Amino acid sequence: QDGDPDRALAILDDNASVLRDGALQEESAVARILALCRAGKTEQARLQAQRFLSRSPNSPLAGRVRGSCAFDRDTDATKDRPQ
Repeated sequence: QDGDPDRALAILDDNASVLRDGALQEESAVARILALCRAGKTEQARLQAQRFLSRSPNSPLAGRVRGSCAFDRDTDATKDRPQ
């Protein structure tokens, strides 16, 4: 759980063209969602989570997304959380 979420996001951005269409597409999307959560960028995480779950609702990683801050029932912005 420790780490630098901003650095993780920068690495994901630097490698976006490779990761977007590669074998690790879902993994990189989930890594981005989790890094956004750790960086406190909850609304961005929600948007990415909605996109991920609309594309890959049955992914083995969907549970990680559903367990992230994008679905955190204790945040102030839960009214906008993905369904």
